[in-house]
Amino acid sequence: MNIDSVKVRFPIDCVTDYRQSAFETITTDSMQLPESKIQYKLTAKKPLGLKDIVLNQTSGNVTVEMSAKILKEKYFSLININTIENALENINASGLIQINVPESVENAQVLRCDVTTDLHIEDIPRYLRSLAAYKVNQKYDCKVYPSSVVFDRKVTTKALKEYQIFYCKATDMKKKDRELLKYVSIKDAKNVLRCETKCGNFQQIRNAIEGTNLSLLSVLESKGNPNLKIFNRITQEIDETDYNNIQDFKTLIEMKQTYKHKDIQKEIAMVSILKMCNNDIELVKVYLATNSTANNSRLLQQFKARLKAKNEFDSGKTIENDIQEIRSLLNAA
Repeated sequence: MNIDSVKVRFPIDCVTDYRQSAFETITTDSMQLPESKIQYKLTAKKPLGLKDIVLNQTSGNVTVEMSAKILKEKYFSLININTIENALENINASGLIQINVPESVENAQVLRCDVTTDLHIEDIPRYLRSLAAYKVNQKYDCKVYPSSVVFDRKVTTKALKEYQIFYCKATDMKKKDRELLKYVSIKDAKNVLRCETKCGNFQQIRNAIEGTNLSLLSVLESKGNPNLKIFNRITQEIDETDYNNIQDFKTLIEMKQTYKHKDIQKEIAMVSILKMCNNDIELVKVYLATNSTANNSRLLQQFKARLKAKNEFDSGKTIENDIQEIRSLLNAA
């Protein structure tokens, strides 16, 4: 399993040293605790990819939160079973803390993570438009931005929450990864559509790994594919009304890629009439002849051309093809 961001917890005994001046001592007194709660929170400037370190003396645990940027030149490899030790060694190299890497990996538990898949495809804006068609799936809040699409499941129970984002990695790096670009090239992000699923609590992590063991090794070794599983729910588990709305929206988007708005208005009228005639050209003839003595041959030819275009569109199914390609890439990850 590949991860872009992760928060882990391991025994404080795995820490052999730390720079005291880099941490602030936080003492919490509570009537419910037999003694004060003492923590040491990192306040010094953090190196690239290190989000936070907290040493909890009372509980005897350390929490470390980091992103794949900690890997520097290996950033696009993401955090996984092959790179986790390298990530922790880079934290040690900062001089802020010294961690026994093998012991921490062996004993760490995952508290939250972002499971990540990089999809290598061309024309990312087109695929984002295709994903945006599922905005009308009423089970999810969907936010569409110029370089990303976000799906957020509409539930109140935290364990059932689902949050998935697709975004253009090159655009994202240009906006906020100036320091990272010292180690990797923006060319490495070309044609990368990144998919991430956020797992913010234990149940979401269990769902992602399809298991109950939340140890770091178990999570990284998991063969679960939450990005594909949630993507399938977004694009396949759709109520009939939402499905019809999605089909209508797909048709509209496909038309907008070819026609101007004024022409679309005319096309929609023709499409509606064809639909009412069950896409049967003989019924269209009856419709045109009703209450009319005019020669409707020109109109009939337009309807025939529109029906042919519809059949060609149905056989092509551009948006469906895009969604199926994303599904195939997620499945192969």
